[in-house]
Amino acid sequence: MAGTRGTLRLGALSTALGLLLCNCDSNPAAPEAWVLLPIAGDDQTAVVGEALPTLLEVEVRDGRSQPVVGADVSWSVTAGIARLENTATFTDVSGRSGNRAILGSTPGLLQISAALSNGSRVAFTAEALPAPYPLVIIIDRPPAPLRRGDVFTFRAVAKDSAGEVLDPSLISWHVAPDSGGFVDSGGRFVGYEIGAVQVVAAAIGAADTIEVEIVARRVNGQYEVVGASSIADRRTTDLWVQGVHAYTGSTGCQQALCGNLLYVWEIAGQPSPRLVDSVLVDATQVNDVMVTSDGKVAALTHEGSDDGLNGVTLLDLSDPGHPQRITRFTEELEGGVHNLWIDGDYLYAAASGLKIIDISTPGSPRLVGSFHAGFSTVHDVYVRDGLAFVSHWNAGLIILDVGAGIAGGSAANPVEISRIDPDGQTHNAWHWQERGYVFVTEEDFGTPGVVHVVDARDLGNLRRVATYRAGSASPPHFFWLDEANEVLHIAYYSEGVRAVDVSGELLGRLDSGGRELASLRYAGDETNSFGIQVHDDLIYVSDRRNGLWVLRFKTASP
Repeated sequence: MAGTRGTLRLGALSTALGLLLCNCDSNPAAPEAWVLLPIAGDDQTAVVGEALPTLLEVEVRDGRSQPVVGADVSWSVTAGIARLENTATFTDVSGRSGNRAILGSTPGLLQISAALSNGSRVAFTAEALPAPYPLVIIIDRPPAPLRRGDVFTFRAVAKDSAGEVLDPSLISWHVAPDSGGFVDSGGRFVGYEIGAVQVVAAAIGAADTIEVEIVARRVNGQYEVVGASSIADRRTTDLWVQGVHAYTGSTGCQQALCGNLLYVWEIAGQPSPRLVDSVLVDATQVNDVMVTSDGKVAALTHEGSDDGLNGVTLLDLSDPGHPQRITRFTEELEGGVHNLWIDGDYLYAAASGLKIIDISTPGSPRLVGSFHAGFSTVHDVYVRDGLAFVSHWNAGLIILDVGAGIAGGSAANPVEISRIDPDGQTHNAWHWQERGYVFVTEEDFGTPGVVHVVDARDLGNLRRVATYRAGSASPPHFFWLDEANEVLHIAYYSEGVRAVDVSGELLGRLDSGGRELASLRYAGDETNSFGIQVHDDLIYVSDRRNGLWVLRFKTASP
C-alpha cells in the first residue's frame, strides 16, 4: 500500500458489499439479515505509536436498509499490533459502532475488523512503516551479576529524536536465548541458565540489548529420614501434629478394612512415632483432621458413611493421647466432607460447597454460613486473618471476606473479594500474608501437576506470577510453607517430598530458576506422599502406603 513514510494510510474494505434483500412484509428484518457497512476511517494517517485522529466506524443495517440499534459488533486486531479503545456507542438513530486504534510498535501490515455474529464483517487495513526518526532506548544496568532464580526489574526509556519520552507501554521485552530466562511486559527479569543472557528492549524498530551474567544460587538442601511407623491394614490420609501427638486419617479398603479410623501417635521421646490409640467412626474415608489452636478440640471428616449422613466429628482432647467423642455434626454435609480448617470458633468444611460451623460450644455446633461459586465442588479451604482461601476445583481459587473487614463479610455472611483460575483442578492453597503470595496446587493426574504462585498484594487484582513443576507425571498434593525459613515443602505423591526456595521476589518457572533445594523418595518405589507438616524443626509426612514418616531438612551453601 502506498503511503507517507512514518505514517499509516487506511482503506476500508467490506465483505458485505451489498445489502440482503428485504422481507416483503411489515415485520423488521431478522438478525441474520443484518449487514455491516463502513462509514468512517478511510484515508487516515497517524504516526506509528500514536492514536488515529478519528474513529474507525461501521453502521449496522437490516434487510430493508434501515439502521439497526443495539446490535452487538465485535472489534478485533487480526493482523499487526494495535491497541483498541472502544469509544463509540450505538445511538437511537444511526446504528453506529466505532473504535479508536492506538498503533503498535512493529512495522508491517495492520488489519482491524468489525464483525457481526452472522458473519458480516468489515476490515480496515493499513501498512505500518518504520518511524521517520531514530529512537534511543536506554536500559538501566544491574549493579552486579544476577543470581539464578532471583528477580531484577529493568527500566528502559524510549525517546524520539527531539528527546521526547515515549509511552512506556510501547516498549516490548524479550530474552535471548528463550531458555535463558523470562522477562514480563514490565521489564521484570529472572535468569534460568548460568552464563551470559541477553535482555532486549524494543520499540518501533529500535532496540537496546544488554548482556547479563547469571551466576549459581549456591544454596541447596538435604532431607534425611529420622523415623517411620507403618500402618498395615489401612491407607493413610492427611495428618495434623499438635504438641507431642500426631493424628492421621485413613482411607481405602485394605485387607477388608476401610478408612474408618483416626490414628493417634505419640511423637516425643523416640525417633519413630508410637501408635497409642485410635477412634472408630462411620466412614470409608477419614480424609482430614485438625486441632484447634488451644489444643482442646479436634475435628475429623467423614466420607462414605454407611448411614449416608457423613459430616464431621468433634473430639475432646483433654487427654490428647486418647481423644473422646463429643458429637457428630451432619447438617447439609450429607455428601461428605473432604477437608476442613478451624479458625477461632469456626470450622470451615469443604464439601459440595463451603459450610461454616460455629464450634464455640463443641457439644452444640451449628451451621452459620455457606458459600458456593455456582459450579464445581469445594476441595479445600485455608483461613487466615479473616480471609478464607477456597480451593473450588474448576472454579479456581476464591478469596472470601469472613471477618477481615475488607468487604463487610463475616463467618455468617462470607463475601467474595476476588477469584482466579490458574489452570483448573485447584486443590489447596496457603496465604503468605507477610509477602502477599498465595501458593496453590493443581492436582492434575493427566499432565505434570503444578504449584502456582499468585500475587495477592492487591486482593482485588490477583495475578499468577510464578509456577513450580516437579518434572514428572505425579501431581503435587498437600504442602506446608515454612515461612520463617522461606522454604516450601511439597508432598508429591510418588515423587516423595520436594523443598523449594521461595525467598525474595518470585517470577517465572521456579524449577528452571534453580530454586529446588532437595527431593527425597524416602520409601523408594513405594513412596506415596499425601500430607506434610513442619513441627518443632522436623517434617512429618503421611504416606498412603507407608504410614507416618519423620524427616529432617537442612540447607547448606556449597
